[in-house]
Amino acid sequence: QCTPSLLRLLAGDPAALRGLRAMRALLIGGEPFPADLVATLTAADEPPVLYDAYGPTEATVWVACCRVEPDDPAPGGIRYWMDRASLRVLDGGLAEVPPGGIGNLYIGGAPLALGYHRDPELTARRFVPDPWSAGGRLYDTGDVATRRPDGTIVVIGLVDNQIKIRGNRVELDEVESVLRRYPGVVD
Repeated sequence: QCTPSLLRLLAGDPAALRGLRAMRALLIGGEPFPADLVATLTAADEPPVLYDAYGPTEATVWVACCRVEPDDPAPGGIRYWMDRASLRVLDGGLAEVPPGGIGNLYIGGAPLALGYHRDPELTARRFVPDPWSAGGRLYDTGDVATRRPDGTIVVIGLVDNQIKIRGNRVELDEVESVLRRYPGVVD
């Protein structure tokens, strides 16, 4: 299991690439899975089965996983998710976006965390009431997504001030907050 960026580094080494191709299965997540990397990994007599996993830490890390087919021109769509979980592409008013439209990706249901440790303000901002479930909540993933006509959800970017470093989300506001505590640092 690893991120596509780490996998790309490993695939650049001939010995490591042979080892990767000898695996039975590889679980990839944390970043979009590029088609050229899929082709590199599956160019073997008995290639590994590739799975693309999706899910933030706030939703038990992996809330969705799907098998990536070697000939898939756009690998990594979210097709199947955990029981008792919901994934929805919503507009700013929490209404479902029609297939082909662009909105924010929300996760609801049993996999959600209770909130952020000792941060009720951030919890209230990111965990919102679920209009489809009495007493339920939705988590705003910070991902911008679209839904294909077949129901597959495709993440196309980030909506907030997060960046990803080696597949890990980093809140730039938190980094700035810590840096501002140092003498001589204003902004």
